[in-house]
Amino acid sequence: MTAVLPGYTRTEFHSRARISTGNFPAWMWLSPSRVAETALRDLERGRTVSIPGTRYRLLCWALKHLPRPAVLPWCWDPSDATGSDDRALADERHSPTER
Repeated sequence: MTAVLPGYTRTEFHSRARISTGNFPAWMWLSPSRVAETALRDLERGRTVSIPGTRYRLLCWALKHLPRPAVLPWCWDPSDATGSDDRALADERHSPTER
């Protein structure tokens, strides 16, 4: 069994769910065929997790290994249609005092 973490993939999902894709940078999108090819290759290799695209593999590595303050400036809420960044709220949500 392989879990596929596809990132943003161009399918009819967003239009059917009435989700605007205009807030997502173009470089983040992958094609469905690339996601499927990578997932099948990783399944054949016995990998338990498949992450298509170098950009997403690097992103997952960074989120796992870099300090939170180093990663937070690169995070945003793509559902925020205004494009505003509320860093204070994000800092508050990810405060180490919550643990």
